Amino acid sequence: YHTSSRTSNLKYLSEIIHSNPVWINKKEAVRLGIKDGGLVRVTSPAGYLVTKAFVTNGINPKVVAIGASVGRWAYGRVAQANPHKKANFETSLHDDDIDDNLWWRDKGVNPNDIIPVSVDAIGGGQAWFDTVVKIEPAQKGDKYGDVKVDNSKHEAIYKEGMKG
Repeated sequence: YHTSSRTSNLKYLSEIIHSNPVWINKKEAVRLGIKDGGLVRVTSPAGYLVTKAFVTNGINPKVVAIGASVGRWAYGRVAQANPHKKANFETSLHDDDIDDNLWWRDKGVNPNDIIPVSVDAIGGGQAWFDTVVKIEPAQKGDKYGDVKVDNSKHEAIYKEGMKG
């Protein structure tokens, strides 16, 4: 429904899709001890995030999927799933129906920070869809929405990729 992050602040689209659990195959979820709706840790070479699991037969057992169109921390009140939160760029709260009609409070967890800066040395484009991750039940102390990233790892991955 969304067009990357450009539409995450549109109320009617966000009412349809406002969170982004990680999709995982049912057999793999059972094998890993992950329950539908349970918290999971998604770890990449650059860091990890904690989100909810969506257990389904509708995804290949060898992959997981998580949308990157939601989970924004600095966009407007709709994208932040908080009618009282003012975005950095807003000068005042608008007179609209968001106060009464923004019924959800789960804005999702954006995965972009854990996707390594992996640039194709020839074409120069970011390799968004080939991130290898580890999925496991959330660890003790993990909270929904946690994102921990090591930017030095991003830099090292980028430099290695540019060697060609």
